[in-house]
Amino acid sequence: MSNTLAEFMALIAGAAGKEIRLKAAEIDLPKARRGRPRKPVRVLIRKDRGGKHGMAYMAGDGPKRSLMITGDNIAAAEESAMLRRMAAALGLYAPRSVPVAVIFEDYKKWSDPGAKGTVEQVRDYNQMCRRLTRVLGWLDTKRGTKGVTIGEITPALSEAYNADMLTKPARKGGSGSALMSVGNTRMDLSFARAAVNNYKFRHAVPIANGFWVPERGEPRQNWLTRAQVARLLWVCHRGYTWSKDRECWITETVTDPASGRITIRRKVSEDFEDLTVRESFRQAARAILVLYYTGTRSTRACNLVWDEHPHKGWIDPDRGIIRRSGMRVGKFAGPKRKPKPAGTSFIPGALKDFTRRWRTEDLKKKHMHVFRKEDGTEHDAGSLLKLIKLVGSRCGLGDIIVHEFRHTTVTQCLRAGCSIADTAAFVDMSEQMVRTTYGHIAEEATKAGALAMGNSKHQPRFSSRDLSGDRPRNLLTPQEAMVASARIEVKVGARVMA
Repeated sequence: MSNTLAEFMALIAGAAGKEIRLKAAEIDLPKARRGRPRKPVRVLIRKDRGGKHGMAYMAGDGPKRSLMITGDNIAAAEESAMLRRMAAALGLYAPRSVPVAVIFEDYKKWSDPGAKGTVEQVRDYNQMCRRLTRVLGWLDTKRGTKGVTIGEITPALSEAYNADMLTKPARKGGSGSALMSVGNTRMDLSFARAAVNNYKFRHAVPIANGFWVPERGEPRQNWLTRAQVARLLWVCHRGYTWSKDRECWITETVTDPASGRITIRRKVSEDFEDLTVRESFRQAARAILVLYYTGTRSTRACNLVWDEHPHKGWIDPDRGIIRRSGMRVGKFAGPKRKPKPAGTSFIPGALKDFTRRWRTEDLKKKHMHVFRKEDGTEHDAGSLLKLIKLVGSRCGLGDIIVHEFRHTTVTQCLRAGCSIADTAAFVDMSEQMVRTTYGHIAEEATKAGALAMGNSKHQPRFSSRDLSGDRPRNLLTPQEAMVASARIEVKVGARVMA
């Protein structure tokens, strides 16, 4: 007998020990029923639920209710059904009255990676905790009191959360110019729904999950032109500043005191004289060139090193290749998951020359990572995004994101006439993603089809109707054979009459 069942039995024994008796007048006589007597409360296994083992349901006490236990664990299902009947009889538990805060805390404890968690696992766990805290804080503010129960959560309340969050600034303490997107609210409500589902399964309680998750928003399809990429590099190498109003570089007038000659030149930002700022902008230039010429994801780009590594990607300037992940394991590798492909690609000749020079400089300073911060540590996706946004704000591209370079690479390849298969292999992307997301810009890749349709020599001689009418007799159905023989008799009769 488990500890939970033992606690219930002790509770019942304590209630009986208090000698609680009811008078005979207080007990209502059961109503007489006609027909077949009702079956007792029992556990049923539904084969159409829960996969190959089925799902355990409790029947005989109103509508059938799922126990959230698969059919291969019948002992746990029987115990769960007994506990539910005892709890309902004593009035100890009402699933709709469970506080949302209790469910969220239970999910946090269950998913905590602990001291043995990796850096990525800890980062994802902290992000999940922040999002669940934001959802819970909004619910308490909306209701006016703390202790919101799961029974009060409805899809309409989730829709109100989504609509309210879309009007809030994307960053804490920021202005209203950059607002939260559907992706942010979708992730918040997805974690909340996952917490409720986990609580239902682990505690085997019938809770109606009222968290609604909005549909996925349209993917971003912004890409950059070569002129815009050049503007980013000018900011990184020279420290120029772009005037967004006049759509040109900010200039200044300088007068030579000796000759009196007046020169108009581009103005350099004041903080660019700082060596720390200049070094960070040089690292940003590296990232821009690698991301633009290879279309690598930001998370894969941050892990790039100069030598072969079992868990990281690397760039080999001698062979001119980039390998986006390690040799033996990938990002999603685990005991039950296969490693993702490395995504090895050749790099253009111009980038090969740059990487050869960068490697020589880094090896002298004993730096192994391709992209580094001011203190010498490697960049992560968040710090690289902040750096690229800082550079973009100085050249009129303040809303730029790192993923736009990947969009730009795919767009340039398709406009240059590369096939969908070649483009997908070069940027390490699925062909379906290239076809569905970038198919409208692949007009250059349709030249082969236009030439084929314009050449009359390669047109088929027979149509599908001709081929279906002249099929051999052994490939025809009985009805088609009768029609074909009738057609032959008509032809023969016409020849005889002629």
